[in-house]
Amino acid sequence: MKNYDLSDLDKYNTLKPSGMMWLVLAFQARHVVLVLLVAFNVFVGLRRHGGDNPFHYLIMFGAGPQFLLASLLPSLLIGIALWRRTPEAAPIYRRIWKRGRDLLIFSVLLEIVLFVATYLHRAYEPTLFVVVTVLLDFYIVVYLSHSYRVADTFADFPAEKSSGAK
Repeated sequence: MKNYDLSDLDKYNTLKPSGMMWLVLAFQARHVVLVLLVAFNVFVGLRRHGGDNPFHYLIMFGAGPQFLLASLLPSLLIGIALWRRTPEAAPIYRRIWKRGRDLLIFSVLLEIVLFVATYLHRAYEPTLFVVVTVLLDFYIVVYLSHSYRVADTFADFPAEKSSGAK
């Protein structure tokens, strides 16, 4: 592990996720917003606008809820482990955190595969939004796989509380 500033450590003296890592998690979590927009479209928008709603076009570029949630699940596990990153954390959260880098890379690669498969299956040209998203995904994979800070963050978890300590 490299030397980091005290400001890079949390209250348990473990390495905090970097700003870029937070951006990666937020970028992966955008699927939740899109799923909510699609759900809003299905339950409210179509009735109000007589079946022609702008949110309907989210579905047209491959933003169906099943598609989005499949690539969100590994990132969601990381978010839960981050939330539970305390000395009292259960062993499952420690295992998830230890494999966090691989899970995030898998999540992003799964998103790329699903985007490409969707457009090959539907046989139409991807939108600029999809192309930019896939390019950002490739950048994220390179960042996650080459960043020492990411590796060090996922290698660091608060020490377990000893059973005799109060």
